[in-house]
Amino acid sequence: RGVPNRLRDWYKVWEEGKPPDFALEVSSAESAADNLGRNMETYARIGIREYCVYDPMGGLHSPRLQLFRLAGGAAGVYERVRAGADPDGSLAVPSEALGLELRFEDDRLRLWDPATQQYLLEHAEERAGRLEERAGRMRERSGRLEERAGRMRERSGRLRERSGRLEERSGRLRERSGRLEERAGRLEERAGRIAAEQRVRELELKVAAIKERL
Repeated sequence: RGVPNRLRDWYKVWEEGKPPDFALEVSSAESAADNLGRNMETYARIGIREYCVYDPMGGLHSPRLQLFRLAGGAAGVYERVRAGADPDGSLAVPSEALGLELRFEDDRLRLWDPATQQYLLEHAEERAGRLEERAGRMRERSGRLEERAGRMRERSGRLRERSGRLEERSGRLRERSGRLEERAGRLEERAGRIAAEQRVRELELKVAAIKERL
């Protein structure tokens, strides 16, 4: 609080203008003694409001989750915050700096939000949520694409049906054209015979006229 919300490799008090409100140290065999000794003294001296020590593997601290708060809110000395138990019996410590409860259950540290009555999502849970959300969007998009494909298939079916009707009509027109062509051929043949008969009659008339003059 009171500083820009951004990622940092290191928190430098002289650059930020104030110490952090909360610090967490995860203990190992090498750091356990310092976390409850030198580190605690240093953090109290520079004025870090709350300091939490967490023993994830067990066997280093008892209890494994401990929270300290500056006595009277002034830099110098930490007082241990009394831990309670949540309804299921898990160890719970309220953090004023975070506005959350630090809970130790199932061998892991969780952050409980009293305002929402829910745990803050862990990285894997948050990632799973984002993946599920992304999968939901992809399913929604897939549904829209499938719906669009269905409309296209329906349209394609109508076009094929229309094409079939046009092909059928074209076949009937070709058949009619063939009949007309055949009829035209017969008419042309008949006209040829009539023309030939006409020429024959004309010749016969000419021959008869010649005979009369003789």
